[in-house]
Amino acid sequence: MRKPLETTAIKKLAVIIFGVMLFLFIGTMVVDYWLEDKIRKVIEQDLPAQTDGIYSVRIGKINVSLWLGSIKIKDIELRSDSTQFAGINRAFNFRSIKVESISANGFSVSRSTPVVGTTSGGRSFRGEP
Repeated sequence: MRKPLETTAIKKLAVIIFGVMLFLFIGTMVVDYWLEDKIRKVIEQDLPAQTDGIYSVRIGKINVSLWLGSIKIKDIELRSDSTQFAGINRAFNFRSIKVESISANGFSVSRSTPVVGTTSGGRSFRGEP
């Protein structure tokens, strides 16, 4: 039979380990949520500002996972304002483009890695960040 002091020390250690794991789990969820909002803002608000309102984008859902090192953006719609094209010769003229999903995985927060992903048609691509 263990001494009461040893049992208390083991319980304290177990509570500390559980607390650290819970803190890391909740912290990761908060960072994931913050990143999703940040990515949405950059894409939905900054794109129209950078293109003088010619292009706008709507995103359905963003999933970020730091544990898996992945991001998935679903239901993307890129639209153009046809009235803005009057007198402008743009090579990329369209009314609307809809993409089911875009995903990238294998990224790391600590180092720069190539971007690797697949299109909704299953084709793989690789690019440098």
